[in-house]
Amino acid sequence: MSNCKFKRPADDDSYTESRVIRAKPISAHIARKLGPLAQGKDFIIGSSKSQNELSGNSSESVSSRYSDHPSIQKSFTADELNKLNAKILKAELKGDMHRAAKLKERLNAGSIVHVDQDQTRLLLKTDARTGLTVPVTSTKCGKIKEKTEDGKYNLGSVESKFHATSDLRDMAREERTTSAEDQLAMFSRTSRAAESSKLDDDWVVDDAMLSHRRKRKNEEKDEKRGRQKIVREFEQFLYLNRMLCLLLHISP
Repeated sequence: MSNCKFKRPADDDSYTESRVIRAKPISAHIARKLGPLAQGKDFIIGSSKSQNELSGNSSESVSSRYSDHPSIQKSFTADELNKLNAKILKAELKGDMHRAAKLKERLNAGSIVHVDQDQTRLLLKTDARTGLTVPVTSTKCGKIKEKTEDGKYNLGSVESKFHATSDLRDMAREERTTSAEDQLAMFSRTSRAAESSKLDDDWVVDDAMLSHRRKRKNEEKDEKRGRQKIVREFEQFLYLNRMLCLLLHISP
């Protein structure tokens, strides 16, 4: 008969041993500002052995999944790459070089990108007033048809604007996405067009053609300037998002 000694659940110090983490006290002036939210809450965590085994099993399962299929390479998104780099930096700061090496292997295994695949990027625009993020619509200069439905030639952007048909969804989207800055830009373009118009006797057809060419060039410059501004705002948003992810994952 084996010499086994059964332990009671209270005597088992390997898995049932739990620790109570007490809430840390805060200063009095901060507690007065927080009011009822200033009272902290205690929470219980499992034993150190169970926590270590749980983290070890999860890391082993991840490493075994990648080791069983060495030919399969995972393509990471930008957020996943940021999180993985943050975990590597956190492991190096803690001195856990073994975990950092495993994470670097995962990063190297998924860092290969096929160049022959077509990649489509969607440019987004965030309204500073409402915080609404919507896709940027394409320019309308390329949508002007050379001939109308009745066979006549299109005279320009004025006629295309007059004969344009928009449904309720387009009007609602334009109402939501139009900001005060866009309206000011529209008024400035209108004032420039009014200043450049001439109605005297010296105004001939050649002057009208030159004025139309300058107007078209100014419209293209405005569209290019607006697109560059949207790209800069989107790049700044991505940079702030990456920095926020790094701070959230590096902070203990």
